[in-house]
Amino acid sequence: MAKIVVLGTLNADLYVEVHRLPKVQETLPAISGGEIRPGGKGANTAAAASLLGISTYILGQVGSDAASLMILNELSSRNVHLDYLIKLQNIPSGQAIIILQTGGENSIISIRGANQAWTTLPETMKQPILQANALMIQRGIPDTVNLEAASLAHSNGVLVVMDAGGKNGPISDELLSNIDILSPNSIEIEELTGIAGDIEAAALVLINRGIKHVVVKMSKEGSLYIGQHGRYKQDIFTVCDIPVVDTTGAGDCFTAALVARLVEIGNLEFDAFKEAMHFASVAAFLSVTKKGAMESMPTREQVNRYLGFKGP
Repeated sequence: MAKIVVLGTLNADLYVEVHRLPKVQETLPAISGGEIRPGGKGANTAAAASLLGISTYILGQVGSDAASLMILNELSSRNVHLDYLIKLQNIPSGQAIIILQTGGENSIISIRGANQAWTTLPETMKQPILQANALMIQRGIPDTVNLEAASLAHSNGVLVVMDAGGKNGPISDELLSNIDILSPNSIEIEELTGIAGDIEAAALVLINRGIKHVVVKMSKEGSLYIGQHGRYKQDIFTVCDIPVVDTTGAGDCFTAALVARLVEIGNLEFDAFKEAMHFASVAAFLSVTKKGAMESMPTREQVNRYLGFKGP
C-alpha cells in the first residue's frame, strides 16, 4: 500500500459565523459559533489522505491539554497513524479562530503554540520519512525543520510536496531545491513571487527557481498546472443542487487528494497530473459542502461516487 507522511500543524479551531467582517472599532453579533473543531493544515491533510485510502502518518507536535486529546481522537478515528507525534509540556496546542462569512468564505487567525516550538527534526521522525512514497509539508512549522525533512526525503528519492499555506514570506532557494511539487493558492503565489494578477507568470518564476511542478489552487477558477509538462487547467467541479457551506480546509483536501492519487498512479507524467487534478477537484468540492475542516474531508467511496458525474 502507498504511504504518505505529513509533517505539519495540528490545531483546535474555534468557529465564528458572521454576515461580514467587522470594521475597525465595530462590534458585530455572531450568527452562531463557539464550536471547537479539529484542524491545522497538517492534520487536515493527513485526515484527507487517510480517508482516501492511503496509509498516512502524521509528524507533529501538540500540547498536553484538552485540545490535544480532541485533535488526536479525531485523527485516530480517521485511521491516521499517530506513532510519531510529540506531546509537549507547558506549551499549548496550536489553535485557530475561523471566521466564516455568509456564502462559505473564511478568514483565519492562527495561534501557533506547539506548532512553532520545533528546534530540529527528531531522529525518531526520519525513518518514517525514508519509508514513505511521499512527504507532504507546509509552512505552519519552522522552515528550518521543513528543510531538514525535505532534504532527507529528496536525497533518498521520496516525492516531496509543499503546500505553500501556513505562513507568509519568501521560501529559500535551498528549500525549493528539495521540493518536487509546490501547491500554493492564488494569493500565496503572488506573495511568493511578487507578481500580481498573472498566475501563469508567477508560476514560471517558481519553475525558473528550480521547482519541477507547480499546481495552483484558484478557488472558483479551478486549478492550474505549470511545470515540466507544460500547462494544464482543471475546471472546478460542482454539482448545482449541492450548496457551498464552508471552504475551510478545501485547499488542504485538494493537495492531499492530488498527492494520494499521484502515489497510487506511481508516476509524475502529464496524464497522471491531469487525472490527479480531476480527482482532487471532486474531493475538494465535497469538502466545501460540510462545515468544519477535518470533519468535512470526504471518503474514497464518496469521491468515487462523483468521479463520473456529468451534471444535469
